[in-house]
Amino acid sequence: EFSDTVNILLLDPIYDERVLSTYRSRCLAYVHGHSAGGTNPSLVEMMHFEKPIIAFDCVYNRATMENNGVFFDSVEALKDLIQN
Repeated sequence: EFSDTVNILLLDPIYDERVLSTYRSRCLAYVHGHSAGGTNPSLVEMMHFEKPIIAFDCVYNRATMENNGVFFDSVEALKDLIQN
């Protein structure tokens, strides 16, 4: 659906830590959509890079991020954050 959208890059899973580090260090922001199950390693790993994080609003993400970041609770809210 979004393959022709020039400002969105959707990738297959990446397991090579060097490649992941390159993407993480060069991104403008990170959107974290996980909502269940405690601390998520990908969120913790991304925090190391001190990039803006836009995360789904749930107790786990708020606790991991110590309420620092931008939170969304719906697709509409995420869309508004990205567009503004």
